[in-house]
Amino acid sequence: MRQMKQLVLAIIFATACGSIHAFDGDRRGFMIGAGGGFHTTDFDASNNGFAGSPDSEFGAVLRLTVGAGINEKFTVYGIYDIEQDDDTVYGLLGPGGTFYFRDAGPSAYLFGGAGLGVLSFSDRERFGNNRRFDYETATGFGLLFGGGYAFTRGFHVDGSVMYLDVTDDDNFEFDTDYEITSLRVTASYVWF
Repeated sequence: MRQMKQLVLAIIFATACGSIHAFDGDRRGFMIGAGGGFHTTDFDASNNGFAGSPDSEFGAVLRLTVGAGINEKFTVYGIYDIEQDDDTVYGLLGPGGTFYFRDAGPSAYLFGGAGLGVLSFSDRERFGNNRRFDYETATGFGLLFGGGYAFTRGFHVDGSVMYLDVTDDDNFEFDTDYEITSLRVTASYVWF
């Protein structure tokens, strides 16, 4: 929660330092975006250093961004990028950026982000050695990298890879390390 407050304050500070230029169609100035899509994910877990069985999952992606365009080619923002499947939600919370290859109109682009990797299972109770475990969100490190095409100033389609390295030492009898690698396709709209 503390990281979320710091991220929000940093975004507010960054956008307040310059002129806002909000919703004027130029990439420079305030921006907000939302998108969704699908992912396929390799989910590897290990307990106390012993490898577990890998799993593959498929589900939905949700991406929210709020930030500012530094100029017509580069935007910086806070990113909240989560994935969901049957009983698991995982994702990335942190700073991100997008580089557009053209100043105006349709353009190819590259984007990336790094920050807090999060993992949470459904709220069902877990038991081990006659001990009850209520699940809380586990955290770690996450990276996101991708590329896409902006068909208009606002409408974007992209592909990306997300990697999360999360350690859960509070919710099960044994410490569990998760390595999560996702391939994703998303469509989004960004308001400049």
